[in-house]
Amino acid sequence: MIQNKRNNVVLDYISIYELDKKDIDKIILIEKEQNLKISTKNILTDSIKSNSDKYYVAYSSKDIVGYFGISFSPDFIDILTIVIKEEFKRKHIATFLLKKILSIAKEKNIAKIFLEVRESNLPARNLYNKFGFKQINIRKSYYSNPIEDAIVLVKEC
Repeated sequence: MIQNKRNNVVLDYISIYELDKKDIDKIILIEKEQNLKISTKNILTDSIKSNSDKYYVAYSSKDIVGYFGISFSPDFIDILTIVIKEEFKRKHIATFLLKKILSIAKEKNIAKIFLEVRESNLPARNLYNKFGFKQINIRKSYYSNPIEDAIVLVKEC
């Protein structure tokens, strides 16, 4: 159960599963609805068989509410993406997914977590700051549509 700051229930139940083939079209649709071009069917299909790249899907009441992708190496995790379905934004789902990533890192004894975030994405940057991520670099013109710098963050686990 996820609750907002006033202790009101926002979503009854969220479960997180590794991506399944049946989820791929739904994820592509979520990205399309938000004008994102992060994943392709090939990337998502390959991640199902991969040991190093994994996508996880968050469900509530049989509907996908968000997902994330991470890439593993022996010493660190790279967060590839965290996407929340538009109608479920501002309901603390990103916090829930980030906590799941942190628990995966702990379970696998990972030392660091890296990610890039759009310079203008202040809600995400604030969330990462709350979890102890620190800025280590800027990647100029990293993003397109619109062209924008990426802030590179790291968290020591």
